[in-house]
Amino acid sequence: MDSPVRGDTRGARHYAARSVNRFRKAQRGQGMVEYALILVMVSVVVVVVLITTGGQIKNMFSDIACTVAWGSAGC
Repeated sequence: MDSPVRGDTRGARHYAARSVNRFRKAQRGQGMVEYALILVMVSVVVVVVLITTGGQIKNMFSDIACTVAWGSAGC
């Protein structure tokens, strides 16, 4: 039989295991939030780039389509 001075370590182990599990779950949630923020930031950058260069991109694709359809003489 264990002496009462040493105590039961099962309770301490259980508490430590629960604390570690809570910490891991919090870390997973934090990681998901970080990925979502990165995704939002990348989306904002893409939208801004497309707004500022949209006309140039449209003209470039029009020129490519014209060249493919008619050759260099037709455009």
